[in-house]
Amino acid sequence: MGLITVSQVTILEADGINDVVLDAVEVGVLDGLSVLEDEIGVAIKQWRNRPEFGRRITARTSDEVVGDLSTDSAIYHWVDEGTAPTDARAKQPGGMRFRFQGRGQSYSPKTYGGGGGDFRGQVGPIIRTKQIVNRSIEARDITDISLGDSEDDILSAIGVQLR
Repeated sequence: MGLITVSQVTILEADGINDVVLDAVEVGVLDGLSVLEDEIGVAIKQWRNRPEFGRRITARTSDEVVGDLSTDSAIYHWVDEGTAPTDARAKQPGGMRFRFQGRGQSYSPKTYGGGGGDFRGQVGPIIRTKQIVNRSIEARDITDISLGDSEDDILSAIGVQLR
């Protein structure tokens, strides 16, 4: 999976700004994206596999600087924006088999991705089904909330570079 843009910061300036000012704005935009990344990090600090983020300038003209905060983590994207419910259907006529591990626990599949498998060492009844409905993931809007919390800090980071 390629990079997914988490957030983009665009700074528009008046025409004819010199390169020194644009350099300062560029550094300020990257600093601002770093603040946003830190704010997102607070929201996902309990995740076992926290995604890596990258900050970069994606466009720079004489009157515009565009910075981009990206990640290649599909999981972050799913949790941030949510997913729609999906159906998983059995490919084999016998259906899918799962070992029920107890109330409040989870189901474990008998086979994993193309390989055979068995339930040795596991206890509980085997559940058979032809179809599974995967519920949707409700959007948590981590990026929007973090951006709202850090917007003043982002603008201040840019302002510091312009002084």
